[in-house]
Parts: sequence; C-alpha cells; structure tokens
Amino acid sequence: MSRQKPMQRAPWTSASELGTDTTSAVEPREAWAREQDRSGARKTGPAHREDPREGALQEMAHSVNDVQGSDGAVRRRPRHPKAQQRRRRVRHQNPGRISIAFLNLHGGRRLVKWEELYIGMEEEGITLYGVAETHLRDLERPPVNPGTGRAAIEKVQPGEVEGSTWTPIDSCCAEHTWMVGHVHATPVLACVVYLSVAPNQHSENTNIVHCIRQDIERWGQGHEVLILGDFNGHIQELDGYTDHNGRLLLEMTQELSLEIANLRADCEGTYTWCARGLSSCIDYALVSPGLGKSLRNVHIDEEGRHSLGSDHNRLRLQFEASAWRHKVKKHEPATRFLPDAAYEEVANEFELCPGREQADTYEQYIAQLRQIMRKHEKIVKARRGFSRKSWWDGEVQGAIKARRTANRCHRQCVKRPHSEDVQATWQEYLRRKREVQAITQRKIAEANHKTLHAIKSAGRGAAAKFWTYVSRLDGKATQPEIRTESTGDKTTDLHRALTDYLHQLYAQPHPSTHTELPCPDVSEPTGTGHQKWTVARSAIDRAISKIAGSITVDVVSK
Repeated sequence: MSRQKPMQRAPWTSASELGTDTTSAVEPREAWAREQDRSGARKTGPAHREDPREGALQEMAHSVNDVQGSDGAVRRRPRHPKAQQRRRRVRHQNPGRISIAFLNLHGGRRLVKWEELYIGMEEEGITLYGVAETHLRDLERPPVNPGTGRAAIEKVQPGEVEGSTWTPIDSCCAEHTWMVGHVHATPVLACVVYLSVAPNQHSENTNIVHCIRQDIERWGQGHEVLILGDFNGHIQELDGYTDHNGRLLLEMTQELSLEIANLRADCEGTYTWCARGLSSCIDYALVSPGLGKSLRNVHIDEEGRHSLGSDHNRLRLQFEASAWRHKVKKHEPATRFLPDAAYEEVANEFELCPGREQADTYEQYIAQLRQIMRKHEKIVKARRGFSRKSWWDGEVQGAIKARRTANRCHRQCVKRPHSEDVQATWQEYLRRKREVQAITQRKIAEANHKTLHAIKSAGRGAAAKFWTYVSRLDGKATQPEIRTESTGDKTTDLHRALTDYLHQLYAQPHPSTHTELPCPDVSEPTGTGHQKWTVARSAIDRAISKIAGSITVDVVSK
C-alpha cells in the first residue's frame, strides 16, 4: 500500500479552511455551540459535558491566535511552532537512501588518493563507487578498507554496506566491469565502462558497446541496469554536437531503453570535465526505467570538493524508496572494557591509593576502585566509522584542504570570462599538489618504519605479528565459487552439480569385459583373493560438506 504525502498547510491558514465561520472572529467553541443550537441537538447536563469534537475545538482554541486579515478572513497562527514541527515528517538522510558515485580518477597509483576516496565514501554514505583510469596494472588491486570492505569497482572487491551487498561478475572485456547487488530490494546490474578517445579507436569502442549489450542480454534478466562511465563522447543536447562515441551512447540507450541521467533538470548547466579553460560533458550515468523511478537526484561536483584533484567532476546518484521518513533519534553508547593485561596494574595502584584507607563506607571503597579501573579501560566506538591509516595526521589533512581550496579557486577562475588569474591559480594548485605528495610519502615512510620496529621488538611473536600485518593489507579473502566447466557460469544448483560430478568420477568408463570374482570372505587373511573397492555414502557426504560448507547432499545411486 502506497503512503500518500501528507497535506501541508501554510504558516497562515484562513478560518474557512478550518471549517469555522469567516464572517466574524469568533471562538471555535462558540461556533460549535451555534451549530448545535441551529440543529436543536445541543444537550446539557453532566452526562453530556464531554464531547470529542468539543475537546478537539478546545485544544485548537488554546493553541492558535486569531488574526484579522486585510480581506476580512480570520487567519490563525500556531502559538507553538516547535510542537508542530515535531509532528511533521521531515526529509533527512536515512538508511533508506542509497548513494552511488562515479569518478574518472585520472591515476590511482598513490595511496593518498584511495585514502581520500574511502573517507569521502564514509562521510557521504556512498554504497558503491565506480572509478575509471586508475592506471592500475593487470594484477594490481585498489587498497580495501578492512572496516567496511568497500572498494572501487574498476578493479572490484565485494563489499557490504548497511545491508547492501555488491558482488563482482567476471567479464571477458577489460574496458568494462560488472557488479550485481540491490537498491531497495531491487536487483541491479551495475557497470563501469571507459571508452578511449585515442585515434583509430572507433572499432574498439564499437566492440565494447556491443559486448555490453550481450552482457545485459546474458545477465540482465530480472535486473535493473545502471551504467556509469567515461564515454569520452559528446551529444547534441549537452555540448551542441554529436561525435562517434556520442552516437554509440545514444544507440545503446535507445536499444536498451535506458535513461540518460545527465539530462535531468538538476544537471542543467553543469559539466563533468573542466580543464585549461574548457568544459564539456563526457561522463554519463545511464539507468533503466524501473531504477529511474527511485532516482532522487543527480549531483555533479563542479566545485571539485570530492573530485580528488582530477580534471573530471564526480557524479553522484541518490536512490530513495520513500522520501518521507519519521525522524527517530537513536544513540548507542560506546562499549568500555578492562583488558586482562591491566588487572595487575589496577591491583597495584589500588593498594597504593590513599583514598582506599580514607573510605568510611563500602560505596566509597568501591568508588575508588572503579575510578582506577576507568583509567585503564579501553573504549570501543559504537559507530562503525572509517579507521584512519597510521600515517594520517593533521599535517596531511591540512595539506589536502589547502590543495582542495586551490583547486576550487582555479575552477572558479576558469568559469569567468577573460580571467587573468587562471594561470596563477593553476600554478598554485600544482604547488599544493606537490606538497601533498611529498608530505604523504614522508608520513608513509615514517609509519612503515615504526611498524617494522614494533614487529622486530615483538620477540618470539615477531613472525606471527609480521604475517598478521601482511594479511591485513590483502583485505578479506573472497569466498570461492563453483562454476560450470563448459560455460564458466556460476553454479546455481550446487546439489545437482556435485551429484553429477561424483557420478561421473566413480562411474565405469566402459562396460566390463571380464567376469568379476566374488568378494572374499572377511575371515580370509589379508592379501588373498581380489577385493572390490567401493566408496561409502558417508564418505561422499563428508567430501561434499568439506567442499561446499555445511551442505547435505543425497546421492542417488544408479
């Protein structure tokens, strides 16, 4: 059942809208009394003093002021606007809103860029972040935040954020990648694509678009489609002309019935690329009609606050199941605990505490002990926030803020006609950018030196501590998948696939041509006669459970 948007009144409402007499400024109770006198249904006496309408009118009379308007109508103003605001349902950021972003990173081989990207994901609540032109090689992967499991989806890693799970799909094409997940219980097939702008690449770009169509026909059954990418193409509606990549974009949207999110009203007059005094729209977001219904807004970061120093502007799409939510305040306190290693220190300090001898009551005695224990307690934050890297400090943060400020100043100068400060602001931005790189490299080197020193000083546990540190850098291990050998697709019916495999494994390839001797008696000594080797059903069940976890398979014998 769909919930209708509640009717909102203006701060000033005429009395005719409230159902009262507009000819004179009368109290609501008197109007109700006149109505009852005219109908002859007014009753008096103790048994009839409480009337539901009378109570509502009394409450209305105490909560409003009567103001005579210029047109003679009675207008009423609430006496307590805060009380009215508490009852009103407001728009606010809630778990029901899902944000998905895309950015042409223009180089992602520096660790500080990924650190900024993950911090922005945490601050803005971005569930899925697509990046292009990371310049990562074939076996390289972007660093994964161990706390959230989020990662960019040009080189994908699965992640879970507030109940939304996105899983990568293997694709034979290196210029685009796929992930499957949910947006408000709607299955979505998301793609990140990059089309080259180099000369003699028309045929290659055409093949990429054709491959995307085939992938959607293959995996898109029952899924909505979301395509984000740097198409390096221009269309007539945004840039005034259409080139080859722009025609490929329009043909794909027409064949797949997709909507170009850049053509929405909230993107009017904005551009996705800005550099050297030029601007255009070459990054696009394409959504299917079912997904477009829940698309609340599209934001293009023209100020460069979240574009990580790239000449491309970040795209952010917000999807919402329902824009109206009841505001519920919930605070989870932090968890405090006393580690086992601090017990002895607490006991020694409590023995030397002068307040222990001066305590007159048992409550004072315990209060002194709790005060000492609180000094050694560890605090675990209730909010699952983003954990900073060991090399991140105020100096790095200040340098990044200065670089962002210089970037915004340069973008503002580019927009002004005949601006003379474009070159000066550009040089200032390059200087700030070099400072960030130098400070970050120095901080990373210092943090690595401290980490190695701490590992070496661990004594016998140095080896275990070292491998624990190395395993954290790789992130969470991916769950192995069982795929069909002939097609390479993920196996949907694991029970059937394992049963067929075991039958093929233990079945005789050819019918037997010799007569099989009877199985020897148990009483015969070992080594005499011929033994028939068979696989028990319990052994098959144990093997299957080790392969696929706790899965029970009933093998049907031939």
